[in-house]
Amino acid sequence: MNILIVDDHAMATNFYETSLTEVFATVDQLKISKAINCKEAYHLIIEHAQGSDFDLAVLDFMLPSYDEQKVYNGADVGKLLRKYHPGCKIVLITAITQTLLIYDLWKTLHPHAFAIKCDIGVEDIMQIVRKIFNDDHFQSITVKKSTMKIYNEKILVDDHNRQIIFNLAKGYKVKDLASIVCLPPSTIQKRILNMKSALGISSDKSLLIELNDKGFL
Repeated sequence: MNILIVDDHAMATNFYETSLTEVFATVDQLKISKAINCKEAYHLIIEHAQGSDFDLAVLDFMLPSYDEQKVYNGADVGKLLRKYHPGCKIVLITAITQTLLIYDLWKTLHPHAFAIKCDIGVEDIMQIVRKIFNDDHFQSITVKKSTMKIYNEKILVDDHNRQIIFNLAKGYKVKDLASIVCLPPSTIQKRILNMKSALGISSDKSLLIELNDKGFL
């Protein structure tokens, strides 16, 4: 059993290592590799792709980036694992609480297990491992609530709409988004108006402020 843990907090990596060592206590050849940033994770993934594939990876989302290889966070690390270690079970455990980002990570990365750190304990790690190695998926309570909240606001399920929101939140202007989301400015503006209407936001109020107030950002 070959395991990768990627988290920049020593307390978290030690917790996962101890928990997984207990879970796989009967496994003869258990090897756990650890990384504290995207650069270390990238090189471990590439090195182990030469015949010692990872079977399980536990990833944080917010990580120091590796700009040189365009690996900016745990989701990008997960995509690398999908490319070089296609049989690897991916567990994303993060402290983020933004509803829209949680849904976006579930939709785009679709990890085998997705949990918010404050939701889980040692017994949950055991449950996660048991579920994913039985070809099941796991969501912690906050992830479940977040995905259901987005499903109830159907306009936010749309990938383009979420990308517009995320990039507006980064400070981009509508005119700058065309090359990012691959839509003309007029279409982007129309989508923003449609989102405000669907979410019951008056036309003279900021979409981002209202989304934040409603708990989506």
